[in-house]
Amino acid sequence: MISGPDVITELAVTETTRTNIAVQWKPPANGSWQSFRVQVPESPALETVDLTANLTGLKSGKEYTVTVITLAADKTKLSDPVNVTTYTNRFYGNLTVSNVSLTNVSLSWTPGPGNVSQYRVEVSGNTSQVLNSTGLTALVDSLTPGSLYRFQVFPVKCDRDLNPENATVYTNSPGNQARFSTARQKTEAD
Repeated sequence: MISGPDVITELAVTETTRTNIAVQWKPPANGSWQSFRVQVPESPALETVDLTANLTGLKSGKEYTVTVITLAADKTKLSDPVNVTTYTNRFYGNLTVSNVSLTNVSLSWTPGPGNVSQYRVEVSGNTSQVLNSTGLTALVDSLTPGSLYRFQVFPVKCDRDLNPENATVYTNSPGNQARFSTARQKTEAD
């Protein structure tokens, strides 16, 4: 019985985004290979002669097992699969802005996958602030009335790298308190 090519070594995830996973590996030690098949569930397999692959079009915040198989020159003989498991990035979805007043805004968010123990809230606009939160809410105060602010919530103590959540909102103007609390609120998706 003729065996297939040897397996790759040192398969590693080099980058994750919300919809992509990049991996790299070292070729089989015996050097007898033609190409590699890289696949994740629910996506078509990618064939490459490179020692890297970028898997695109994936779902945000989902666990994926990336499998790499070595193909022999005739492409009928395959190595055993080598796997690595990772998550695509997802942060805390549903960043909500509420209780918008002249100088204050309340933020809340829901946790995503992973263990996070602290968050950093960055405020940019007419004035800038950085707040820390160990919970899923933050009250941002000392804002300028009628001004546009961008809020970003970052995980700072977690078990993996995650993208921030963003929201942009106007504080209320004197005499127009009800107008901006809902009509000018906008959430940005990355």
